Amino acid sequence: MERQFFNSKEKRNFINQIKEQYGINELNLDYVFMKDQKDKVYIISNKLKEINQKDFNISSYGLYFARDIGEIRLSVEGSQIIGEYAKKNIIELDESLLKKWMQGLDITMDSDQEGFVLIKHKNNFYGCGKYKNGIILNYVPKERRVKFE
Repeated sequence: MERQFFNSKEKRNFINQIKEQYGINELNLDYVFMKDQKDKVYIISNKLKEINQKDFNISSYGLYFARDIGEIRLSVEGSQIIGEYAKKNIIELDESLLKKWMQGLDITMDSDQEGFVLIKHKNNFYGCGKYKNGIILNYVPKERRVKFE
């Protein structure tokens, strides 16, 4: 699947949207951003941008960072990169709710949040969910869910 590199204006707008959504004052993401046809955003090191894909047998490159669907839904890794800078739209879960989250279950709870929120437990971030009507909708991919006994 073909990915298009962000130009400087697209990158600036994308980072500003992250800053607005998560209450971040200063955010320096020294990466190259790319987007595919399914609105998935990937990041790579600035050093790797110069590599010509045709010279190598590369099936894919870049870290899946977020999905840009009007609002930004961060991946697990995206939440870990952004989390330490975020000041709003963070929901901290206790251990029992975190286990449910990691199983791929939606979480019911009261909050004054709205929209996409970062999921946190202690000092770690576990992805992003959408808080709506008392429920945090879970976006943990099936292959990353944990089964507890």
